[in-house]
Amino acid sequence: MIGDGPSKASLRELATDLPHISFEDPVLKEEIPALAVEADAFIFNLIDAPVFNYGISSNKLFDFMAAGRPILFACNASNNPVEDAQAGDTVPPSHPQQLAAAMINMSQMPRGERDQMDRNGRSYVENHYGFRVLAERLVNILG
Repeated sequence: MIGDGPSKASLRELATDLPHISFEDPVLKEEIPALAVEADAFIFNLIDAPVFNYGISSNKLFDFMAAGRPILFACNASNNPVEDAQAGDTVPPSHPQQLAAAMINMSQMPRGERDQMDRNGRSYVENHYGFRVLAERLVNILG
């Protein structure tokens, strides 16, 4: 687990008997692509907050999708780019048992299905949020 958050200390305590989990410090944004290629999958987890009823547009989520890895999306938002892209699985936030089951399911999924999720996420972010696409939208708005 890379990064920080309000629950990091308690999660570290809970995971003391889990030898395959380590907790690393946050990294600079420019270091993310090099680390992302080492990941098998990503977890995008946000608290259940009313502000997400208006949608999300998270740089971190787009970084995950651009990395071409499946994503477990745990968020109640009015939009779900992971579902739209067919780039992973969705579980409700604050339901650790469902998240754990989704992690197990993804780890047991045939490699070809995960590879398809990888391609779907990468393609989606390029086609909807690539610099060229965003620049064209801006030109059209400023028209």
